[in-house]
Amino acid sequence: MSTDRINHINIALMLPAAIAAFVAPFEVFLLSYAVLGPLHYLTEISWLYDRDCFLPRRRDCLHLVVLCAALMLVPAMRWPATRFSEVAALTNYVAFAAAAVLLWARTATSKVVAFGLIALSFPLVANSELCRIFFWPLLPTIVHVFIFTGAFILLGALRGRSKSSFASILVLVLCTMSFFCVPMMPIHSISTHVRAAYAPFESVNWIVMNALHLTPTGSADPLYESPQGLAVMRFIAFAYLHHYLNWFGKTSIIKWNRISLARAVTILTLWAASIWIFAHHGAAGSMLLASLSYAHGLLELPLDHQTFLSVGKEFHALLDERIGTRASRDLKTEPA
Repeated sequence: MSTDRINHINIALMLPAAIAAFVAPFEVFLLSYAVLGPLHYLTEISWLYDRDCFLPRRRDCLHLVVLCAALMLVPAMRWPATRFSEVAALTNYVAFAAAAVLLWARTATSKVVAFGLIALSFPLVANSELCRIFFWPLLPTIVHVFIFTGAFILLGALRGRSKSSFASILVLVLCTMSFFCVPMMPIHSISTHVRAAYAPFESVNWIVMNALHLTPTGSADPLYESPQGLAVMRFIAFAYLHHYLNWFGKTSIIKWNRISLARAVTILTLWAASIWIFAHHGAAGSMLLASLSYAHGLLELPLDHQTFLSVGKEFHALLDERIGTRASRDLKTEPA
């Protein structure tokens, strides 16, 4: 499938995702998170494993898997509420930094030194409110589903240099802006069941509202009914739904579906089981989906690092091309 065709599909997926987010943001988020989410997590974990998590050596992939398994135990521990955010931020920081070390460090000595520096930097992360917020809860949520997804689309646009590629970026930006520029009151009231299901995610909304300096007005229920709270929720619902649809819409390029029949059956069985558990055992289902989401995000970190490095290189190449073209034009116009 051509790049232009993929871009057209991506744009076609963004628009209904944005409309759905406008109409029923909380329900759209929960439905996409519970149904599309686990299928995305399982297929991407499979895809990343087959590619050694985009690390130079397979054993480095195993190191990342072990680290991921260890860090996933942290949310399950009964930390006091005042300590949990700090511990979660540090664990995500370790994963983020370790992915970079495993990606670029080539010798055992350089890895030991790098991991030592990571350990020494713990106080800086723990004492910085901005770092704590970035690594928890934003990194595994908004940063992963929106910033990293946007970076992948941007890289494709820079490499393809086609009008459809940049149109895809423009539509993503316009859809995002629309949630904050087109104020809309709730179309229907949010049920008690939906509120209870969304409760574990509320901290993300508050952090986004604070980061954007949005002060809820006009409602005694700021998160679920105020224009500012709804704008943030519509953005979050769109970011998640588009993140999932973007993955499945690019199957012909990503080729995550090229797996054995046995693995496909296993993935589909686990997917069905996760939906059933979430529907019938709320707390256990939420923990299962959170674990799968956390795992696929951590295993993707080396690819995320590479993507941002590649975006920088493509911008540099584009700048060189513009400078070269301008210099060539100047030479042609100079008098002999």
